[in-house]
Amino acid sequence: MPILSRRRRYPSSPAAYAASVGGGAWTPISLGSALRIWIKADAGLTVTSGQVDAAADQSGNSFNLTGTGANRPFYNATGSDNGRPTIDFDTPDQTFITSAVNAYAMGSTSSWFCMLQLNASSAFNGRFVGYMGSTSAAGTADDINATDSTAAILRNTTTAVISSAQQFNFCDSATVAYDTDLSVLVTCDNTNIRIYINDLTTPSGTFARAFTLGSSGIIRLGAGISSSSGSLLAGAYVWGRIREFFATNTVLDATARGNLQTYAASRWV
Repeated sequence: MPILSRRRRYPSSPAAYAASVGGGAWTPISLGSALRIWIKADAGLTVTSGQVDAAADQSGNSFNLTGTGANRPFYNATGSDNGRPTIDFDTPDQTFITSAVNAYAMGSTSSWFCMLQLNASSAFNGRFVGYMGSTSAAGTADDINATDSTAAILRNTTTAVISSAQQFNFCDSATVAYDTDLSVLVTCDNTNIRIYINDLTTPSGTFARAFTLGSSGIIRLGAGISSSSGSLLAGAYVWGRIREFFATNTVLDATARGNLQTYAASRWV
């Protein structure tokens, strides 16, 4: 009588595997296929002469980011306060890291998380995270203007306020401190934009806004504002630091936000 074998079905993702064997510490990978891109200052960076050439996507989706010539941000191996690294956008030469892959499939719901710092006042709305849909003109401010784009996380001009913007509609947070680690989460559920600062259970700001991001686009970190000719406007950059960033094509629920808050505190604070 032949011996019958049973084929084992292996989980399709690291998150599914963790669940199958009883969990483990929560990380963004635990979000499964909703996680579109994940960048960390302490993993996957290619650095030349102190500037970041590229940042490898830690989500497994290969949405890697690349620097642009002299505009590459600086790598700070020890950060500004707790000995952990940062990607620094703090001189006029730093503008953005732009994605080499145009297929994020974000849609009408999304979440954007960034562990960041503001390190000086700025005369413009420098972007920590911007999404440029196909109708946007690269190198301009169209991530605020275009219907399929968003300035997901930005600093609002000279004030110490974190904002999110879509088609010149701004959702603002409360005033925050300079040179202090901030856990910033922005969620868009096709009804409201919500900003969470450090306390990821209660929004710091809410604005009614429905929009759908383009299924093909690019993500920029640390972007300033350029003129229609593509030249950087004076002072139009972030003046800040990024420790970690990820984006999802879903809205993080209360459980996920609680897990994220614990994770962020254990990682960086």
